[in-house]
Amino acid sequence: MAEEDLQKEISQYTELSSKDKNVDASALVINALEHHEDDIVSAKSKRYAFLFSFFFMPLGLFVAVYYFFFSEKKDANKVALVCLLISIFTAGAFLIIFQVILSSANVSTEQLQQTPQLLNDLLK
Repeated sequence: MAEEDLQKEISQYTELSSKDKNVDASALVINALEHHEDDIVSAKSKRYAFLFSFFFMPLGLFVAVYYFFFSEKKDANKVALVCLLISIFTAGAFLIIFQVILSSANVSTEQLQQTPQLLNDLLK
């Protein structure tokens, strides 16, 4: 969407310069391109946000909230959505892997819930 807006703005500048010869379309286009780059989340920031959401799944939700509510960049909502999806996917994969490990070790969830009581009994 941001690219389409930039194209519309450039076409408006070229149309304006064709109507009025005193308008410098190249300067306007250069200015629009410079401000366009400032108004998007950098690739480096996106990479760090996505990796953080993958490796620290619950904290990735905070990254998503930051980009959704507090960032003024044009593509911040897309970055927030991707961080949210990565966090949800990672949490789901973690739960599935955890269940597979427990089932292969013949450990039930009831046994896991009894673990704190067993540890207390051992320490007494």
